[in-house]
Amino acid sequence: MSFNYTTGLNNMGSFQVSGRPWLKNHEFTGVESKFYEFPNVTDYIKVMNDVNGAKSGNIDIVFCEPRRSANMPNSNEYLSTSIDATREVTLSMWVKFDSLSAGDKRIANFTGTGIDIRVQTRSTDEIRTFVNSGSGANTETTTTSPLAINEWFNMIFVVKSGDTKVYLNGALLTETVNTEAITANFDTLTLGSTTLNHDGSYSNIYLFNRALTETEITEVYNGSYKTSPNGGDTISGLISWWAFEDNQYKT
Repeated sequence: MSFNYTTGLNNMGSFQVSGRPWLKNHEFTGVESKFYEFPNVTDYIKVMNDVNGAKSGNIDIVFCEPRRSANMPNSNEYLSTSIDATREVTLSMWVKFDSLSAGDKRIANFTGTGIDIRVQTRSTDEIRTFVNSGSGANTETTTTSPLAINEWFNMIFVVKSGDTKVYLNGALLTETVNTEAITANFDTLTLGSTTLNHDGSYSNIYLFNRALTETEITEVYNGSYKTSPNGGDTISGLISWWAFEDNQYKT
């Protein structure tokens, strides 16, 4: 038989002790396989292969293939996709930097007829937001941020007419008040760039068709969508999700 068991700090299928998810015990009958998932465990998992306290377990334990990410190490690598035409959107993405250097390196870019809205790095510790709203006027904001190589950061990019925000690890990093309202729809999302993409990786990207509130942004960053948006979704407007997995570890 097969069996799925999921628990974590945000979804307790068993009970919690000292802030840790704990599956106390589970019995097996005959030859069978069971799949256990602990989506919010970040430190370690302890397994005791025991039978009624006699320490005579005979269970084969197999750990799943790790989740993957999309790596774009070169200067001309990117993923571009069409989206429903809109003037308001929220993009959440986990980004890891393999290098940081001077010069604009694009992380994400929304474009349309006359529209160009970007979030990018400008140096080893700066993030730049660039907005061309379609009226011919450009607005940009450059902010110092605690970027580091080989660390994962959650970036949430909120775009709406007159106001563009970037959140880093759940906290507002920069706000760009557009000098002109967005006057046309954008219909394309690009991760990376044909010439100026950032050197690093992407994982778990979520696209919403509206500007999320501060509370909703906190929920996304804190793990509401850490492994999958399926199930008890509480945030409306999710239109696309890219996990960038190879699915070797499940059917």
